[in-house]
Amino acid sequence: MDLSEQEVRFLANRTRMANAWRYVGVVLLVSLASLAGWLFWYVPLLANPFLVLTRLQDDSIPRSTMALATALLPIMVLTCLFVTMVIVLFIFATFANERKYLSIVQKVTGGLDRRSGHKNTAGSP
Repeated sequence: MDLSEQEVRFLANRTRMANAWRYVGVVLLVSLASLAGWLFWYVPLLANPFLVLTRLQDDSIPRSTMALATALLPIMVLTCLFVTMVIVLFIFATFANERKYLSIVQKVTGGLDRRSGHKNTAGSP
């Protein structure tokens, strides 16, 4: 069975994105690791909980820093919730693309029954 032009473009785009992810993913992981290392060494009050606990026990954190940290905590919680929500939305989009991809593959291969995985010969959905 021939694919429509839209389906061919979709498959080509999917292949290009899957191939590009190898490089993009590595760059993102290295960037995140670099940021974590930089924060740990140069701004330890943001990234090193052991230092923060030690400084809290010694009562050596300035009041202005404590006030700022207290004010930023709700902002960071909301930011984490927002990022988590965006990740879930991206997963929904990924699975929508996957369903589209599977329907194209089923069209090309003659179709499989989704429930059993066997070839659909009786014309059932």
